[in-house]
Amino acid sequence: MSSTAPDKPFFDALLTEGNDLWSAIMRCNAHPVARTEDWSLLPVSARSSLEQWLAQVPDSGRNALDMEKSVTFVWNFEEESRKLALLDDAQLCRLAAVVGVTIHAPALARIVERQARLQCREALGESLFDYAQTRGQYQTGAAGDIMAKRDTDLPLPERCHLHGWLSLYFCSLRWPTELRGVFQRRLALIGPEASKVNVRDALSEADWQILWRLLKKCLLREVAPTWASYFNA
Repeated sequence: MSSTAPDKPFFDALLTEGNDLWSAIMRCNAHPVARTEDWSLLPVSARSSLEQWLAQVPDSGRNALDMEKSVTFVWNFEEESRKLALLDDAQLCRLAAVVGVTIHAPALARIVERQARLQCREALGESLFDYAQTRGQYQTGAAGDIMAKRDTDLPLPERCHLHGWLSLYFCSLRWPTELRGVFQRRLALIGPEASKVNVRDALSEADWQILWRLLKKCLLREVAPTWASYFNA
């Protein structure tokens, strides 16, 4: 078993204040993260069923499934960006979608040809496309420049999808090893194919800060406004 412990004042505050952050941390440590290379030998339908079943197994039960990997528990969420790991899968999926569209909102807003607009609206969903046409384009900021030259061969909706998930990967690269591993294995289960996400070229400190601020803004304004209290914990 391995663990990352928080500073004592942070941990003490979690226990004495009775805030919801403690519950979220407990849920994070119960999240499944099991996958092996041998799965590639299974039919797609069987692999999907196995992943769904494993999604119900907590980390505490992983030894029976994967004897070569130790169970990992992570408690240190004092640094703000790490709290993204406390989101549930549905919230992570929504955050990736909103961030991807926000990054490319100015480009989406410039689409004027009717058929192209219809195709983007269908690919992204009406609510996300309308968001890009309105307030989304005013939230992009410098984050758009970070992704501007990436995957330019892909259609714009696909870039939105991929870059939302890529933003989450990039954000986690500065986390402690244990938390980063747990989080990225979750992303591999619920996000796009890992082969399409290249995170070897980590961001500079300035770009990382820009991307993190966008992720936080999208989370608290568009995805889960009630999480504002978690960032005051």
